[in-house]
Amino acid sequence: MNLLLLFIIFISSIHCQTMKQLNEISVNEELSIGAIVTFLNDKIPNLDQSSEYDLVRPPSSDLDVFSIDNRRHTVNVKRRIDYEQICFNISSLPCRIPISVAVSIHDTIYVYILPIRILNINDNPIKFSVNQTVIEIVENDEYW
Repeated sequence: MNLLLLFIIFISSIHCQTMKQLNEISVNEELSIGAIVTFLNDKIPNLDQSSEYDLVRPPSSDLDVFSIDNRRHTVNVKRRIDYEQICFNISSLPCRIPISVAVSIHDTIYVYILPIRILNINDNPIKFSVNQTVIEIVENDEYW
């Protein structure tokens, strides 16, 4: 009986959690650190009713390029966004970094997934995996 009571207390202490997908936004690579990517008030409904919200830690430190400013309700650039450095390690194209924002409203935790598409501004020279190839053609060759 005591075990059942502990189980019920444990289950009742767990808050409900729901996940919602938000519309994708696009940003150019090489935005300055601290630049505003988007306003969360425009994306997340009832954010003003939230007691607390924050980013869920990304699975890789390479993707940890955004932060939240809770005072201004914005997503900001935390560190340099270099398309070639980040996106060549991601297996899907176009290059998207999904960020997850956990929002606590009353007893429910909502997780909003905001896909951020990184646009290449072609600031780096193209690197080909093939070395230089030289073809020599002899002038007046009867086989050409």
